[in-house]
Amino acid sequence: VKQLLGSGIKSESILALTFTEKAAREMLDRLLEETNKLNLEIPMMTFNAFGESILREFANHIGLGRSFRVLGEQAQIVFVRERIDEFGLDYFLPLANLPDSVISDLLDLFSRAKQSLVTPEQYKAFADKMPTTSEAEQLERKQHIELASAYSSYVRLCAAENLIDYDDQIFLLVQLLHKRPNIRQVLQKRYAYIFVDEFQDTNFMQSSLIDLLVSAEQNLIVVGDDDQSIYGFRGAD
Repeated sequence: VKQLLGSGIKSESILALTFTEKAAREMLDRLLEETNKLNLEIPMMTFNAFGESILREFANHIGLGRSFRVLGEQAQIVFVRERIDEFGLDYFLPLANLPDSVISDLLDLFSRAKQSLVTPEQYKAFADKMPTTSEAEQLERKQHIELASAYSSYVRLCAAENLIDYDDQIFLLVQLLHKRPNIRQVLQKRYAYIFVDEFQDTNFMQSSLIDLLVSAEQNLIVVGDDDQSIYGFRGAD
């Protein structure tokens, strides 16, 4: 980054992404110290913060209000619990005694689906094709059809109240860039140089976002260490 700035590249055309706010602050602090500049406008932020900022700017292009609110983990549980009758659950009855742990499991499933860029429609199509030759297979298919329906209900209910969750900060941005190549072109021109720190921690969703942001010039640098890849349980691959 220091070399780019020294060669006359505008700081605002450089995008640097990482995974924690602490790491983003440390990157910026190191760069300020190296360059002795106090007015750098380099976007150095987490994937989620970047995703939310771009969604705020272009939300109306995918039918999302710019004033959307982000649900935290506990708020998600409360949101689902208060609307559980609308999720059409049967396999996971009794609803009256549905514990928060089951709701957390549902939300984890929705999160894994989004991190794999699987939409409710794709999940349902997969479930519909599951075999039914035995009672066990029939129950397995019933379970996944129900989960796909619950996932669809969750997405619909969030959209109706202009809410997104943490995964949506990236998931919806990926959808935006796929559906609106004109916006993708705007961002590719805006961020001509992209840096990703701790690349070994990326999941499929985050890597796909990078693929969409990189322009034809392929000005991309990633830094990663396989030996530090410890977040497979969170979807890093």
